[in-house]
Amino acid sequence: MGRSGDFNATLTHDDRKLLAGQRINPEAAFRRWVNESEMIDIGFSGPKYTWCRGSSSSCIDRVLVNSRWQQAFPNASIMHLPMFKSDHCPLLISLDGMNKPRKGNQPFRFFAPWVMHDQFKSFVKDNWQTQGDWNVNIEDFKTHLLQWNRQVFGNINRRKEHLYHRLEKLNTKIDMSGSSEQLDQAKKELWAQIEEVLSQEEVMWLQKSRCNWYHQGDHNTKYFHSLASSRQRHNKIEALKLESGEWSYEPQEIKEWGTKFFETLYTEEDASNPEINFNIDFP
Repeated sequence: MGRSGDFNATLTHDDRKLLAGQRINPEAAFRRWVNESEMIDIGFSGPKYTWCRGSSSSCIDRVLVNSRWQQAFPNASIMHLPMFKSDHCPLLISLDGMNKPRKGNQPFRFFAPWVMHDQFKSFVKDNWQTQGDWNVNIEDFKTHLLQWNRQVFGNINRRKEHLYHRLEKLNTKIDMSGSSEQLDQAKKELWAQIEEVLSQEEVMWLQKSRCNWYHQGDHNTKYFHSLASSRQRHNKIEALKLESGEWSYEPQEIKEWGTKFFETLYTEEDASNPEINFNIDFP
């Protein structure tokens, strides 16, 4: 379920700006309704305030959704567009996201569930080189690790579906032919594999959500998935305020201005730094 539009109410102290930068308290009844309905504000890109009149501004237009909506549209994003012939700015809702990241640009990240695999320790022992150049060893290990992930570890979701399918077939066989010691043992081993993959799935979503607390064994993947989806949306840059004060929504222009900003930030104004002689001899 999702609700969007002009609620004419605020959720936080920063949602309204009055004369001389004053702030007023958010509407308690609106906050209570959001909490009791278990709705979530999924954030936005673009200008903060969605309504302006004179010197007063506020963020009263928003999109609120529940966890089922988040799971159905994990890549959804909201953009505040410039105001035109109205004192409200329009909200652009994209269910697939504005700027999808290219897979080729994604950096290598260590996948926490790998360490839960019974072969991971031996894999590290066999593939980590203690001699030679550190950077070369890192790159070689990453290559072998990604290959091991594809060939041995596999996709957690596909493994879970496969195990559930096997369990369903086994239960059907037991219902038709009756239970036996062999079938009971097979079912026990299958449940052990399912528990293992569920624990790996829980750690996977925990890592993606970067949750600050965790109690292993709850299998609360729905909660972690919700956090991960929210974090993924907040990590996207879909609008950027330029030096001119205008907002840019073009991916290529955002990329160029972002690159320019960090190039300027990390460029020394005076590269002619004097050498420091510590009068220390190294062998």
